[in-house]
Parts: sequence; structure tokens; C-alpha cells
Amino acid sequence: MYKALRVSVVASYLGLVAWLAIWALAINPTMMSAWALAALWVLPLSLAAPGLLRGVVYTHSWMSLLVLFYFAFTLSEAVASPAHRDYALIAAMLSLWLFTACVLYPKVARRHAAH
Repeated sequence: MYKALRVSVVASYLGLVAWLAIWALAINPTMMSAWALAALWVLPLSLAAPGLLRGVVYTHSWMSLLVLFYFAFTLSEAVASPAHRDYALIAAMLSLWLFTACVLYPKVARRHAAH
């Protein structure tokens, strides 16, 4: 269970980061503002990369709070912008997956450490 959850956290994290960058660049890839938007969306998530990749429990805990903002943003974007609905719904699913994995990880990690 522990290893599967670690893989789930890393896969959903990398998927969300990649998808947000793809989405931002799909808006208008030739404009510099699209690159700035991609950086703006990805930068807060990138701060958690070292802790998530090392399996630090505290990082998983605060990432579960941070990713809720992405979930809310993507759902509101799916409703407000029909042109980007598909991008937004995929990002919402990835952020929900990351949230669930990050919420479950501390409990599973403590059990794994106790054995």
C-alpha cells in the first residue's frame, strides 16, 4: 500500500504540473504571456517537489491544502470558460487525485514507519 501510494502521489503531482503547463501554453503558445501564465500556475506546485519526491509527511500535508486552490480554480474555469472546459476538467481530476493521495499518505507513512 505504501509504495503504491508513493507512486500515486508522484504520478498525480507530475501529471498536474505537466497538464497545467500544457493548458497555459495551449491558450496562445506564441505570446509571452502564455509562458508567464504557465510559470505562475506551476511555481507554487514546484516548491513542494523536493519534499514530495523524498516522501516528507509534512510536505504532503500542506500540499493537500494547496492543491484545493487548484481544484477550485479548475472547476470554476470549467464552468466559466466553455472553450477551455476539457483542459479544466482534466486538471480538476488530476488535482483531486493529488489531494486524495496527499491526504492518505501521512497515515500510511506512519504505519509503514512503525513496522
